[in-house]
Amino acid sequence: MTMDKIIWDISKLKNWDKNPRGIKSEDFNRLKKQVKKLGQYKPLLITEDGTVLGGNFRLRAYLTLGIKEVWVSIVKPKNEKEMVEYALSDNDRAGYYEEEKLAELMYANPDFPYAEYRVDLGYQAPLELLLSRFGPDSQGEPEKDVDGLENIELQTWIHSSIKQIVLFFKGEDFEAVINRLGKVIKDNKLKNNTEAVLALLDFYENNRS
Repeated sequence: MTMDKIIWDISKLKNWDKNPRGIKSEDFNRLKKQVKKLGQYKPLLITEDGTVLGGNFRLRAYLTLGIKEVWVSIVKPKNEKEMVEYALSDNDRAGYYEEEKLAELMYANPDFPYAEYRVDLGYQAPLELLLSRFGPDSQGEPEKDVDGLENIELQTWIHSSIKQIVLFFKGEDFEAVINRLGKVIKDNKLKNNTEAVLALLDFYENNRS
């Protein structure tokens, strides 16, 4: 069974004043380019009064580009809690891109506009971690959680960096790079994995033909 698209006049829509998401100007410019190229490939998630719960930045892009009619999907949250649930669900990164498979697609399409997109390579932050950092008992700038968010970000960056090395030196096996990383740590008595990755990058820069 197919359902007809629901189209609203853009003047009837409004951004959610409690929208917890932000966007950098460079990312918003990328979004506008994507909208201009790809169009409205999915609806904005809105309430019956026209409040946008999912797609606030796309709405801004539509307005900037002079789009008058917008594809929407209407939900009926009973309270603010459900509004937050809809908003989080709409932006929930339930999956991630597998780097090697994605890279293969990119190599197969050399004219792909790489700079216009950013991808999720697996990092996610649980809400419990957010609450522990910005809860009612916290004062001022939250303390660094070396076993929490920062550590996850570090490990994600390290994993991504190693994969980039492998992709750049396509003849190198991933396992060999991992083994090299361990050897770099041991031989140079480095303090952490970040130093090891930097040393590994330096090694390749100095030894590639």
